[in-house]
Order: sequence, then C-alpha cells, then structure tokens
Amino acid sequence: MVHTPRHHPAPPELIRNQKEWTDRFCKICAGEKHGNWATGQAHRVIRKAVHPIAHGKCIYCERVLELKRDLEVDQHRKKAR
Repeated sequence: MVHTPRHHPAPPELIRNQKEWTDRFCKICAGEKHGNWATGQAHRVIRKAVHPIAHGKCIYCERVLELKRDLEVDQHRKKAR
C-alpha cells in the first residue's frame, strides 16, 4: 500500500466547498439522501489533490494512474493506536 503523507496544502476549491461537500456526504451516509455526494467539480478537485500525495499510484495495487480517467477516491482515516 502506498503511504500518503499530508505534506501538500488543501486546494482552495476544497476549502471553499468543504462544508457543502461534507454535509452532502453526511446526509448520504445517514441515509437521508441518495446518490453520489461528490459533484463532477468535487471529483476533479480531489483527484488533482490526491494524485501527487499518492505518488501517482493506486494506494492499494500501486498501479500508475492517469489523471484523465475517472478514479474512485476512498475516504480513509488513521487507525487509533
């Protein structure tokens, strides 16, 4: 698995839309809303931000990724130690 350190600052678009995208994500997780939480804009912003953090590779299989293709972005959190 590719280590993904957070040395890059969050993109301005992500910061600007954080509340809206987080609220939409929480409503879908709670079953209050159906569909995809991320708009096309969110996918583009997140994809561009995650690509350098993951060294341009899939964090699971380490396959080289292209920015042009649709990518699935998983949310993950550190495990408590």
